[in-house]
Amino acid sequence: MSWFKSKQQQLAENLRDELVYAQVAGEIANNDMWPGLWAKAFAEAQGNEQQAEATYIKLRAKQIKLQVGAVGEFVRQVEQLPPLSEAALPQPPKRPSGAYYQCAKCQGWDVNPPDLVSGQAAYCRDCNTFLYKNDSVWHAP
Repeated sequence: MSWFKSKQQQLAENLRDELVYAQVAGEIANNDMWPGLWAKAFAEAQGNEQQAEATYIKLRAKQIKLQVGAVGEFVRQVEQLPPLSEAALPQPPKRPSGAYYQCAKCQGWDVNPPDLVSGQAAYCRDCNTFLYKNDSVWHAP
């Protein structure tokens, strides 16, 4: 790795700086400045409007560069992650063999059937709810 930046790297860096400062100039022209940052710049300029604007430009440009750098770092970290395999993805639950109840709310199959003697409704253990009338679907084999 070279200690000196190539002309292409310098050109790219200058272009990025120019784009950042153009964005800040657009914010100022549209009066779309960040209130907290403007207050900080105004305080540092001790009430001088022109100095406050110059300070705001420097602070906002630095802030944008930090944000872009953080996003770039995040993208590099994501690109280094191994690709997901089919096995790593969650698989849909397997349908039980034979006759079964299916929960109409969560589409789960882990359902206690209704007890006809005691009158207790069916209970879905997947979504932890009691199932009444049309909340469950009976599947015959």
